[in-house]
Amino acid sequence: MTWPDPFSLVADIVSIIGMIVAIYAIRDARELARKAVLLERNRVYARARNDMAWMYMDPTGSGHSSDIAKQLEEFCNLAQAVDPAWEIGDIKFAVEREALQYADTLVGTGVGAWKSDIEPDGVAPAP
Repeated sequence: MTWPDPFSLVADIVSIIGMIVAIYAIRDARELARKAVLLERNRVYARARNDMAWMYMDPTGSGHSSDIAKQLEEFCNLAQAVDPAWEIGDIKFAVEREALQYADTLVGTGVGAWKSDIEPDGVAPAP
């Protein structure tokens, strides 16, 4: 009985390892593609749901406009895709707080003025 050439044995082992790595990479790419499709589906659903909700109601002036509500919901979807532990209420609160701080910065530099129904004393100073 003759023993196989040691170089061909090493080549066979390397090719098997290469196939295992390739299979893992394909599975990983498929999972990432699936997550991207789910994320886009959630974004489109949020837009459609928001548009349809505004078909059934009139704005009161005390809430977000429909465009801001859509963008806020899309941002919440993206933020939860990055870190699923974040709660939607916490994300919305953080965005609203940062928007107020940014508005405070803009008002402080003279770019704009507070609306008459906003109490500027309640805004935390921008860092």
